[in-house]
Amino acid sequence: MKVVTVDTKGRMTLPVEFKEYLTRLGDTKVFITTTDLKLIKIFPLSTWNDNENFFEKLTEDAARAERIRFIANDYGADSGIDSNGRLLMPQQLRDHFGLENTQVRIECQKGFFRVYTQKHYEEYKRQAEQTLEEDNAALIAKGMK
Repeated sequence: MKVVTVDTKGRMTLPVEFKEYLTRLGDTKVFITTTDLKLIKIFPLSTWNDNENFFEKLTEDAARAERIRFIANDYGADSGIDSNGRLLMPQQLRDHFGLENTQVRIECQKGFFRVYTQKHYEEYKRQAEQTLEEDNAALIAKGMK
């Protein structure tokens, strides 16, 4: 997990390895959003398009998919990586998360980037630490090294 700064104009500089990951994928555009108002997600555009197709085809839980799609599109926006390796965070996300001139933590997981504000990082960490012993035991039993 890397710590990066979102500047006063709402631009976040991607760590080099994250920028290289997108370049290898051939995606220079991303979709930046949230689906839970706690975690910011940065999707390569092709991955976000897969999510859009998923929402569209999901019939057994269509109302739930529509609500998540609505929130994601309301708070989210496409963004490109500028020549300095920065992404412009959507205004709706900046307003909700108070992103200007602040540090965030970013990690790559399951084909997209997860961005944590300090508040939500501490919340996730506290939750993970509460069940750490039993989580380790369960996963070791399933083959984790």
